[in-house]
Amino acid sequence: MDMAEMQWKSVVSMGTKRFACTAVAQGQHIYAIGGGLQDNTLEIVERMDVATGRWEAVVSMGTKRCGCPAVVQGHHMYAIGGKGNGDGNFLRSVERMDVVTGQWEAVASMGTARWECAAVVLGQHIYVMGGRNDGSNYLETVERMDLATGQWEVVASMGTKRFGCAAVVYGQHIYVMGGDTRMVERMDAATGRWEAEASLCTNRYWCAAVVQGHHIY
Repeated sequence: MDMAEMQWKSVVSMGTKRFACTAVAQGQHIYAIGGGLQDNTLEIVERMDVATGRWEAVVSMGTKRCGCPAVVQGHHMYAIGGKGNGDGNFLRSVERMDVVTGQWEAVASMGTARWECAAVVLGQHIYVMGGRNDGSNYLETVERMDLATGQWEVVASMGTKRFGCAAVVYGQHIYVMGGDTRMVERMDAATGRWEAEASLCTNRYWCAAVVQGHHIY
């Protein structure tokens, strides 16, 4: 989308069709990670060079993941949780890619298996929120990884159970929205407390969100 003109346009397609994948930007590249194709879960990763608009395959993850969030911190990308092949194969595991070497490695697993959760980086922590870990068990729980120690801990839960939600960081707040609901809430990083914000106009799940200037889309 051209933010100046507020117009969408098509760009070059990925090499592989996929649903429920995740995407992150790192440097001059956009990475598309995991997802599903028909009845199969994917471990493949592609990246687009934003200067040329071309996609290329890079090293695959060690684990097939569908509906996993991903975040970037420095020269590492983290792929978190998700769902593997087969019914009920919900994942706690986490892996990260060093974009300098192009290699993936396993890091400490979360305390709770979850897919279609949301994740953000704020300060020296990765926060993971909501999701579900069976067909109907939606989660309001939140856990975070200390990037210095690599350890996970449980922090204050959201007020609403959500799956397929989106999350962004603006200032020192984490905003979580949607997830089969219109409701929006935010966490103050200084206090660790959640509070309700103005709701979306439309119920939605499997949505995405970004910050541009002073707006959340």
